[in-house]
Amino acid sequence: MDESRLGELETRRAELREQYLRPAEERVSPGRGIHHAALICSDVERTIRFYQDVLGFPLVELVENRDYKGSSHFFFDLGNKTLLGFFDFPGLGLEPGIEAIGGVNLLGIRSGTRITERVLDAAPDLVAIGAFCIGVNQIDVAAASRRGVAVFNAPFSNTRSVVELALAEIISMARRLPEKNAQMHEGQWDKSAAGSHEVRGRKIGIVGYGNIGTQLSVLAENLGMAVYFYDIADKLALGNARRCSTLTELLESVETVTLHVDGRDGNHGFFGAAEFAAMRPRSLFLNLSRGFVVDHAALRRNIESGHIAGAAIDVFPEEPKGKGDEFVSELAHAVTEQMQKDGVFARS
Repeated sequence: MDESRLGELETRRAELREQYLRPAEERVSPGRGIHHAALICSDVERTIRFYQDVLGFPLVELVENRDYKGSSHFFFDLGNKTLLGFFDFPGLGLEPGIEAIGGVNLLGIRSGTRITERVLDAAPDLVAIGAFCIGVNQIDVAAASRRGVAVFNAPFSNTRSVVELALAEIISMARRLPEKNAQMHEGQWDKSAAGSHEVRGRKIGIVGYGNIGTQLSVLAENLGMAVYFYDIADKLALGNARRCSTLTELLESVETVTLHVDGRDGNHGFFGAAEFAAMRPRSLFLNLSRGFVVDHAALRRNIESGHIAGAAIDVFPEEPKGKGDEFVSELAHAVTEQMQKDGVFARS
C-alpha cells in the first residue's frame, strides 16, 4: 500500500476517533473478566457508523496495527462486560495482526480470512469460530477440534444470491448477451437472433442438490425449464425435477450444466476432460461452487473447439487477494478468441 493511501487511512481514523471515541475514564479495556468477541471487517468507517449510530454501542478503542501498515482493530462496549472487536487487515488474513486476537473468545470471519494453526495458537481463549459464509475450508478445522474450538458456518447466507446469479448467467448466455454487448462496444450493429433462444423448454442439469441446488431447481422450473439433478446423497426431488443415477446420465440429458458442489477435498478436479466430453455439443456450462473442482485447461480446450457454447465461471483455482490486484487465468485468451468467432462467455 503506497504512502499516500496510508496517510489517508490514518487521517480518517483520527477523524473517527475524535467523532466516536468515548472519554478515557468511561472506557472498558480488553482484559480478564471481559467477554471478548471479534469479527473481521473490510470497511472501518461503515462498520463504526453502523454499530455506533444505528445500534448505539459506544466505541472504546481504535488503534492502528503497527506490524502491518494500513490495518487496524477497534472495539465496542456491548455492556455486561462484553466487548465486540473488529479487525481490518486489507487483502490479507489474520497472520499480520495475529497478536490482536490473543484475548478473543468468539471469532467471526468471512471466506477470505484464513484461520491457520498459528492463528489458533495465538488465541488460547478462543471458544468458537463463526464463518459467515457457506464453507469452512478456509479454517483448519482439525486444528480447531484438537483445541476444543467449535466451528460453525452460515449455510443459507448467500443461497438466494447464487441462485439469482446462476439464472441471470443462463439467460444471458442463452440470449448471447455477452457476445452482442462486446459487438456493440466495438461499434458493430447486429440485431440477429441467430443462435439465441429462450430458456423455457430447455433442460438444465444441477450437479449438487443442496441448499443452492434445490432453490435453483424450483426457480428454473418456474421459468419453464426441465430440471435434472445429480447428487451423491439421496435427495428428495422438488417439483417435477428428475433425479439422475449417475453424473454421466445427467450430462448426456441436458443442454445446460451448473455445478453447486461443496469444498471437500474429494471434489478437487471433480469435473474434467471426460465430463466435458460427455456433455451434449454446444452445451452451456456454469461453475458457482469452488474453483478447484473444474479442470480449466480442459474447459479451455472445449471452449476453443466450440463443444462448449458458453461458460459462466464465478470462482477460480487461484484468485487475487484484494480488489484491483492482477487477475490471471488461462481461460481469458481462449474466451476472447472464441467470442470473436461465435461463442458466448460470461464471467460474474
